Amino acid sequence: MIRIGICDDEPIFRQQIYDYIREYLDAGECDIVLFAKGEEILSYQYRVDLLFLDIELGKENGIDILKALVDLDYIWRVVFVTAHKEFMPVAFSVKTIGFLEKPVTYGNIIKYIKQVENSIHHSEVVQCNDGQHTFFIRQCDILYVHAAGNYCEICTHNKEIMVDGNLKEWERKMNDFNVMRVHKSYLVNLDYIKDFSGCDIMMINNIKLPVGRHYKKDAKEQYFNYLKNKL
Repeated sequence: MIRIGICDDEPIFRQQIYDYIREYLDAGECDIVLFAKGEEILSYQYRVDLLFLDIELGKENGIDILKALVDLDYIWRVVFVTAHKEFMPVAFSVKTIGFLEKPVTYGNIIKYIKQVENSIHHSEVVQCNDGQHTFFIRQCDILYVHAAGNYCEICTHNKEIMVDGNLKEWERKMNDFNVMRVHKSYLVNLDYIKDFSGCDIMMINNIKLPVGRHYKKDAKEQYFNYLKNKL
């Protein structure tokens, strides 16, 4: 079941988005959580797959809320809702997948829900072996892969796992996913890059990874194209 959050300080707009979602998904398919304040999101402790976030929340600022959300793994994707287009460039982040102008329409709300549904339901899994057990990991849960000799360390949202196989094998496994090689020892998931300075990359979990000299040009170009396609 997908969980969707709606954060707007005006009840009429919360209700409008709620009604559109319920028209598309019934209670058995989707759990909807309503927030009137940004602080309510920050204190919420459960997974939210998609959050519709108003930029202007009374005295609060949705952009400031987003900055705090970047480090929270349980909020996965964010769509900003605003009456002011000028806020859009500064509201972009690793979790932002789109912007909606008020008044919102049914078609635009459902477009982003389908996008997140597709990411969840069609995320490929990769088979892993840690030397004792065989198991599966969803590719969308992998932040980065670190080479460690003939093994690799897989970093997910909440743990690191040492698995068989070298980095070239993992690069082939994840070839069709949003990943790029940034160093002879690192393969990163583009969805979880927090900042890319050129010399290193800050991941969403605040781990800084090096960018190899021979990979820098291609990595910059690939990341730029990735960001451009998200807008």
